[in-house]
Amino acid sequence: MSIALKEVTIQVPANVIASGMDAEKLQEGMILLLFQQNKLSEQQACQILKLTRREFEALLPTYGFALMDSDALTLEQELYA
Repeated sequence: MSIALKEVTIQVPANVIASGMDAEKLQEGMILLLFQQNKLSEQQACQILKLTRREFEALLPTYGFALMDSDALTLEQELYA
């Protein structure tokens, strides 16, 4: 299933870009944030970032996110996924 995407433009301070943060890293961070806020499923996030599930799961801790939410419903859903 394909996701309909819309391009968005954001402004960031020049020093953020100068520090090595490129558009790809900004997109990764935004997608991971949306995933952690339950705005995107793992499948949607993987599709947008063009990553496998394993690659996506390995990326989470590099941005300070936990692999699994401790919410009981989420744990149950992951158990039976």
